Amino acid sequence: MSSAFYFDSSALVKRYVREAGSSVVETIFRKNAQIVTAGLTYCELYACFGRLVRLGDATREQMIGVCAAFEADWTQCTIIELTATVRKLVPKMTSSTALRGGDVVQLCSALRAAEVVDHLRFVAADLRLLNAAKGCGLRVIDPTAQ
Repeated sequence: MSSAFYFDSSALVKRYVREAGSSVVETIFRKNAQIVTAGLTYCELYACFGRLVRLGDATREQMIGVCAAFEADWTQCTIIELTATVRKLVPKMTSSTALRGGDVVQLCSALRAAEVVDHLRFVAADLRLLNAAKGCGLRVIDPTAQ
């Protein structure tokens, strides 16, 4: 059985920014597992990296290295784009969960991925999103709870 993990932005950022849950994320990456995420994640992570610089929590020089590492990883990820197949799931998710727009895209993308990727686990550091994913039948991992 091969390992596959769907990463929401809240968990994937822990690979590049040291914070609670980073060690769990690193352990998953060391398994050489299939990493799956939404196309939206690209935008969300760059927004996070920019915010760190604006707030003074990181320097531009530090973020150059972080962005290079992220770009290298991105080429190895399986990306779930916001296709018609994913969009078809949105109305149900918005009526049955209290998720915000980006989280709905992440969850619908993960549900689509679960249709085509065996043994997928959903990784996020957002309790509301984890609960919604669990309610949809996904196996979940909260890296901050480990």
